[in-house]
Amino acid sequence: ALDLLDRMLTLDPSKRISAKDALDAEYFRTKPLPCDPKCLPKYESSHEFQTKKKRQKQRLNEEIAKRQNLPYPPPHVRLPPIQQVGPVFQEHWGETNHSTSRYQRTPSTGPSNSYSNPVTEAGLPSRYPPRGYN
Repeated sequence: ALDLLDRMLTLDPSKRISAKDALDAEYFRTKPLPCDPKCLPKYESSHEFQTKKKRQKQRLNEEIAKRQNLPYPPPHVRLPPIQQVGPVFQEHWGETNHSTSRYQRTPSTGPSNSYSNPVTEAGLPSRYPPRGYN
C-alpha cells in the first residue's frame, strides 16, 4: 500500500504512476479484497449545517427541560438592590477627594492643554504620554 502511495504522490509528473496503472496495482488484488457495497453499514446523511441545527435544537430542548425542573424563581430574575454601602466600598473609593489625580494641573504659560504630563505615584513625571495621546 505504501509503495502505491509513493508512486501516486511522486512530484515529477513524468515519473508518477498513471491512474490506469494505479488501478492495476497489486494492492487491489490482494486479500482482504474490497467489500460488497451491500455488506457495508448504512449511515444517515450528515452535513455540517444540518448537524449544527440538530445540536442547537437538542440544546434548546435540554435548556427548556432544565428550566421546567428548577424551583421558583428562575435564575434570570434580578436580585434585590444592596441597601447599605459597606466599609470595603468606602476604603476602595474613599472620599470624593480628587487631589490624588494622575494628572496635575499646571499654570498656563502659553498655548498648551490644561493638563501637564502624567505624574507617577512617586510624584515624578511619567516617561509615557497620557492615554489617548496620538
